[in-house]
Amino acid sequence: MAFWNVCNSAQGVGSLFDGLAMLTTGIALVGEPGVHPFAAVAVVAGVASVFTVAATGTPVQGLAALAYLPMIALTVVFRSWGGVIVERHAARPPLERTINA
Repeated sequence: MAFWNVCNSAQGVGSLFDGLAMLTTGIALVGEPGVHPFAAVAVVAGVASVFTVAATGTPVQGLAALAYLPMIALTVVFRSWGGVIVERHAARPPLERTINA
């Protein structure tokens, strides 16, 4: 029994950190041109992740259970889309290399 409690606690801490990281990323990207949909996905996924952790043991725990699967799907979309954005921008040389060449 104690093992499962430790595992659940570790999952809760990981989900909370992941949600806060996505939320922070989304808030930071809101002002960037061209990535508003990506920022919106990050904010919604972050809020849903934090909500599923914060609602544990409260009367709204049922709503958190309903938000769990969409939160997982949004997290997958966020990470996949983020990888595509990074890959696209990595293909272009930085401005400093272009100027000094």
